[in-house]
Amino acid sequence: MTKKRVITYGNDLFQTLACPNGKVVAVTFWDLWIIMVVVEGFNGDWDALSNQLISSRYGRDLKEGMLHHVKNLRITLADNDVFVLNYYNDLDKDFIRKQKRKSSSKIIELGFREKEKSSWMINTPRKEKMQFAMRGHWGQFPVSPDSFAKEIARTFIRTFYSKDQSLTLQDNLFSKMEKMEKKKTTPELLALYRAGITVVLEKIESVDDSYGVMGDFCQTVFEKYINLDRTEISLSSDNFYGDIVDLLIWEDYGFLDTSYSSLFSTVSIGDVTLVENLLNNRRVDLCKLDMLAYQAEKPLTFLGELYKSQLMYDKFPGIAALMGTRSWERITSMAALAEKNKKYDVAMSVYDACLRPGFHEKYLKKEFEKLKRNIKMDA
Repeated sequence: MTKKRVITYGNDLFQTLACPNGKVVAVTFWDLWIIMVVVEGFNGDWDALSNQLISSRYGRDLKEGMLHHVKNLRITLADNDVFVLNYYNDLDKDFIRKQKRKSSSKIIELGFREKEKSSWMINTPRKEKMQFAMRGHWGQFPVSPDSFAKEIARTFIRTFYSKDQSLTLQDNLFSKMEKMEKKKTTPELLALYRAGITVVLEKIESVDDSYGVMGDFCQTVFEKYINLDRTEISLSSDNFYGDIVDLLIWEDYGFLDTSYSSLFSTVSIGDVTLVENLLNNRRVDLCKLDMLAYQAEKPLTFLGELYKSQLMYDKFPGIAALMGTRSWERITSMAALAEKNKKYDVAMSVYDACLRPGFHEKYLKKEFEKLKRNIKMDA
């Protein structure tokens, strides 16, 4: 009788490991394959493996999931005093040889399906932070947006909306919001508007928004939201701005981009330092995570908007130095504002601080030369 082939999957248990610190750790085949790759392919260098994954040609979700598992496995082994080279050397070499092709296929080539993912691969920092940004602060609100969100979500009766159907959907959303606004207190309106934005962002993948009407809806509701009288709302500035900052960082569709100036111009003098610290802390946190460079750039953009809205010219050069030449408009807008108000030394300093190799270096150099000519003509 032919022996039945046993197929092993990543989440299957490979062994329970008694660690030097006395704890017992479950080692899955995902863990085994990663350990094999990091030792055989990268001589025990975890960072080299991570860099290889980041630069690979495979999809973002696959890479982020594997990177998250690699990172957490590395932490787990370190926390339990397990040295990866020692662990690998104690494994049965014949068994390892049989697993070699699979380890390369699963880890380096990312050859696995959705249903094979580990919990670490599923619950990535991107997913967790996105979910938190949408609803994670709601427990601090004086009135929870949750019940409003459920009602607004009922507006989405189709599994998918074409671009023409999106026009009717927008009308229905505005109509529902108008009805729900009636006789609401300010705390209730805060919850209603916040719920409306989240629902649309959560449902947007089911809408062809070629006409931009979902973006228009979010922008209109957001403007109402930030212009509510906060003296009538028992929500701390830390919670209010913490929620908004996370929402803006993780709103990836550009629906609220035109509202940045409106938002940061409403920040009171007493709250400027608080908002500045929130943005700096979010940036530091995001910079520590793999493949979230786009999100890490957003707090820098918001700091520029805060400083412009509050006319904090002394902050312009410092933030420009952090921005570099990766994006041009946030640099030119600061310089233009300083030039308009005849703060020529500040405008010059913005360019001096940012100019270095980067995607928009050439364009920003031309703008800098234009600024110099303008200043010379005005002298």
